[in-house]
Amino acid sequence: MRLKFFVVLIYKTSAFTCYNCNVKYDHNGNLIEGSDSCWSTNATDIELIGKEIQCQESYNHCKTEVAVEWESSGEQTINFIRGCSSTNILEEDACFDGTLSGNNYRDCKVTCDSSNCNDDSEVLKLLGKADEDGNPAEITCAQCSSLRDANSTEDYCKNSENYESCPAYANHGCFNAHEIIDIKTEEISEEYFKGCSFFEINEETINENKCNVFTINGDVAQTCKNECNEDECNSGPLENTKICNVCEIAFDHYGNQLSIGDPDCWDKLSTRHLQTCREGVTTCITEFDAVWGFNGKQEFALRRGCGPLENPTLAGDCLTANANSQFHARQCIDYCENEGLACNSDLEVLNEFGSEGGAVDSCRVCNSTTDDPESVNDCSVDTETSNKCPLFANAACFSSIVQEDTLMGFEQITHHGCSAFRTTKDEQVCFKAEYETPSFGNPSGETETNKVCKETCQDNDCNINLSKPVVAEHYCYVCEVRVNHLNQTVGLGDFHCLDDPPSIYELECPETQTYCKTELEVDWMPNGDQETTVRRSCSETPAPTLCTIGNPYGSIFQIKDCASTCTNNLISGCNNDLMEVGQKFADEVTGEQVQSCFNCETHPDQDDCRLEQGADDENVSSCPLYANAGCFTSASRIRENQEDELDIIRGCSTFRGNYNCYDQNFISWDDESDEQINNKYTTCKETCSGDNCNSEKALIKSGNSCHVCRVVMDHNGNVIGTGSEDCLYLDQVAEYDIVDCGEESSCATHMEIAWLPFGQQEILVERKCDVPNGSDNLCTERTTNGWLEKDCWEHCYEDLCNDDLDIAKNFIPAEGTVPVTECYSCSYEQIGTNNPLDDELGCLENPIESTKQDCPIWAQLGCFVGDGVQKDLENNLSVNVHRGCSSFILEEEQLCGSLTLDTNVTEEVERSRISVCKVTCTDADDCNTFRYPDWVEPPGNECPPGLCEQTTTTTSSTQPTISSSSSTESTVSSSESSTVSSTESTMSSSSSQSSSESTTINTEKEEDEDETDVGLILGATALALTVTAIGGAGVFFFCNRKSSKTNPDKI
Repeated sequence: MRLKFFVVLIYKTSAFTCYNCNVKYDHNGNLIEGSDSCWSTNATDIELIGKEIQCQESYNHCKTEVAVEWESSGEQTINFIRGCSSTNILEEDACFDGTLSGNNYRDCKVTCDSSNCNDDSEVLKLLGKADEDGNPAEITCAQCSSLRDANSTEDYCKNSENYESCPAYANHGCFNAHEIIDIKTEEISEEYFKGCSFFEINEETINENKCNVFTINGDVAQTCKNECNEDECNSGPLENTKICNVCEIAFDHYGNQLSIGDPDCWDKLSTRHLQTCREGVTTCITEFDAVWGFNGKQEFALRRGCGPLENPTLAGDCLTANANSQFHARQCIDYCENEGLACNSDLEVLNEFGSEGGAVDSCRVCNSTTDDPESVNDCSVDTETSNKCPLFANAACFSSIVQEDTLMGFEQITHHGCSAFRTTKDEQVCFKAEYETPSFGNPSGETETNKVCKETCQDNDCNINLSKPVVAEHYCYVCEVRVNHLNQTVGLGDFHCLDDPPSIYELECPETQTYCKTELEVDWMPNGDQETTVRRSCSETPAPTLCTIGNPYGSIFQIKDCASTCTNNLISGCNNDLMEVGQKFADEVTGEQVQSCFNCETHPDQDDCRLEQGADDENVSSCPLYANAGCFTSASRIRENQEDELDIIRGCSTFRGNYNCYDQNFISWDDESDEQINNKYTTCKETCSGDNCNSEKALIKSGNSCHVCRVVMDHNGNVIGTGSEDCLYLDQVAEYDIVDCGEESSCATHMEIAWLPFGQQEILVERKCDVPNGSDNLCTERTTNGWLEKDCWEHCYEDLCNDDLDIAKNFIPAEGTVPVTECYSCSYEQIGTNNPLDDELGCLENPIESTKQDCPIWAQLGCFVGDGVQKDLENNLSVNVHRGCSSFILEEEQLCGSLTLDTNVTEEVERSRISVCKVTCTDADDCNTFRYPDWVEPPGNECPPGLCEQTTTTTSSTQPTISSSSSTESTVSSSESSTVSSTESTMSSSSSQSSSESTTINTEKEEDEDETDVGLILGATALALTVTAIGGAGVFFFCNRKSSKTNPDKI
């Protein structure tokens, strides 16, 4: 039993051994290192057996390995290795290959797990290529090595025709290689290699030279390799391609490097600059460029590289450009084709630019920057700025001035330096220069314009005295064009004015007009089209901040007008795009904006929109910034000579609105009878949200017809503004006041009465189309010390149902109250009047009999007297007094407030205090004969907390901008005409203004309310008129008491 255990122990501890050796050959079988016996496949070979070794404890496998390499020198080698292995190599992991530093390699291994089992050469089978039948592929190649073959010469292998069949482990194809070594002694050494290839052939690079540059013992070498896959395809010589220095460096006349170039390219070349040229190139080049461009600096560039495929004349080649002394350029190229590698290492090309002893030896070299166009401060006066001139820039000394005018302001840069060029007769030349500056979102660049002046001189350091800088003027683009939704020109005007106008429209502005203005107006015309007008001009003042929105005739016509100004125009016009003004349109669009819409139109002679059948996909267009509020569809039915025709227009919309329609009349003439014919057309408009949403069938949807008109009157019965008193009672109804309001519409009657701060009472009556309202009748009342107002709306749902004045019942006395039927009615005004008329009607103290007036149904609550008493700093009094029938009854005996009025605020402020009081009486008809209320001293110099409100008024002589909207919409308008705004927290307005002068109303609502109120309009208008009469601009400060109540459905 003990013996058996001993035997087992001996077996377990027997040493694991493997054959261990290696041998390396070149592709032609020349031994490089190792022993030939290692290659043997005979297990009984004494030499082989004698190379067995005991493996380390963890190495329990034997390996056979073969490594092949296509070395950087061009020869291919094979290294055969036997030894121990710590791992078992799986078949799928047997081989790996790659490329490193220009060398191709492939390594294959096989393993076995018994001692000395690695005695064969099966691993070689992993290197070879098999044919379609699985047998080793057969190919014949030229075989030689000028480096290792016995008695071989360079010429022998260069043109060798020693063909041999390739072994199974090197049968992928044939290879050819040529190595050139540029020895330090300037002798050139060459080697040629041909043979069977261990490596798979890349079908895409067959017969293509692949060259690599490297160093051997400090010598530069180049090897070119070629491979092919046909018998005897690697015969004949392989010529290497040209090697050249390849690099560049760019710098300005200050010596500052430009771009990413390599400073060593100038005179510190090394092997890292060497590069193999493409096949067929026989020369290297050195190129030097000099440019005096529009930025005022002189810039230079040195480039080294491979020459062209065509063989050039080796003499120097130079090109020179001079554009009227505005732009200078010179380029010279030096060629070389020496035997050695990279012959383009010198700077001989510089001799083409200058020579020793040029025109100047030194110049002032510096730059100055200023934001003052009249500045004469210059760096060149400092003698320390004198510098020696290089060979390539000694033709003259130069100075240049560049004036830039950007959004950041004016800037002038002056450059001085050594010059490679001369201006004509060394005189100053000035010009405008346009160039492109790439920016984020616009890689092609933004166009900018500079003013540039250049001059030269030919004495040392002569560029010290500059000519006077160019005087900067203001330039703007001046043009106008109107286009329809298809961008087709309407009427006169140049289409190019629409965006990026040409330079022919760039004009010098008058001295006082320092702004450039771009105005963009979009009109939704009665024919359904949305037309765009662009106006570019010089301007004395900046553009208004807000846009103007107008709808003076209900749904028939809509307008939106925005403008922008810019001031970076000292060099060139800055108003050449629509970006800023278009953004104003886009910024006012709330909610979703559209990117594209169907854009087309249908007329009797065309059918792009497919008559009444929806839109064609081919007609989709992108929407500009100023027309992305939605997509619109307009349909117009034209009835002429008893026949109907339908026009359809679709496009991108600046406006939003529900479906609505209107009728209009036009006159034509019968050609035969020469008689007038009355015709009519109906247009329906609508907008929608979402890209390309305007594709539905276009229809004329009939709905309610309503009266549409408006009028504003004072308590004396005088019409204010452009309305007609016919709107009050509809005694005479014009056909154009009847509108088809479209599907799902209602008719509305609106009555608003206000008692204004200066004492007068005014009434607004408006009839219009509207959308159905949750409450058919709604009244809102508001009271402050400044004014009182009551605002009522009434809705109905039948044709022409808004033809009465039943809404006035909301203003009659309460049941059981005796109405006042007659009052004295007059007005007398001194405030703001330099030469007031005599008080012939006695309105101040005791009105005469003829001023008695029957009270209308809406003003029978009592009689009133209202006044404003102005006291200036010298205690002089001026009075405004108004008497009449009243729509209001005061609970107090007298209601007073106060104002501080600042006038002439743009020059020397003139301040005065105004006491405003209101009184009513109901004891009898004609009871308002008492004297107007006297001056009431305010309780203090300042308003009590919470009772102060401010109204700002500015006036001008421009024409009015009128806008109107429904009871549920708010219209905000702004223009260069008068502006009145109120910040009282309980008041806002959506009604149109009314005024005999130029006034546009802008009110900002500070608290959410269920119903938009229009009560400020009449009061704001009165304030605007008062300040207009005074002249200049004014600021009002009110002290008041506030109250409000809403009475729905009061009839």
